[in-house]
Amino acid sequence: MNNDLFYEQIVPADPKVPKALYVLLMTVSVLFGLFLTVAVTVFALIVLVGLVYALIWVVRPRTSVEYEYCLTNSDLTVDIIYRKEKRASVANIDLRDAGAVNVGRPGSTEGYGKVFDCCGTNMDPSTVCNIGFNRDGSRCLLLFTPDETMTQMMRRIVPVR
Repeated sequence: MNNDLFYEQIVPADPKVPKALYVLLMTVSVLFGLFLTVAVTVFALIVLVGLVYALIWVVRPRTSVEYEYCLTNSDLTVDIIYRKEKRASVANIDLRDAGAVNVGRPGSTEGYGKVFDCCGTNMDPSTVCNIGFNRDGSRCLLLFTPDETMTQMMRRIVPVR
């Protein structure tokens, strides 16, 4: 019998740009475009199309974000997924090297060079786990919201406080 652990969890995140702001920006840009087309020539329409495209290109990827937590034996991998298309690695941590996993938001993030907040939506603050780890010589802090199954699997590897 093989005692390897593997568990994967995908958690939707709060969008960095609220959808209401996205709709407001689109409405304002369309109204501004209508004003420009009445006041100016076809050149304004071309500029408007370019501005709307640039606005969509900048704002839209940040409205659909998910985090993926993957625990394989003692390795915890956290990825961020944009629009269910693009994936970027946030952290890859060997839990045995990190020490303990603490439950609850830390009182202070001082002393950490970088804080990775990978918490999902509709989270209970009492379920937020934090892990301090080293990356490229600097101390980092990872905040994430695993479900109960992943927390139990992490308890087999390191103490979860």
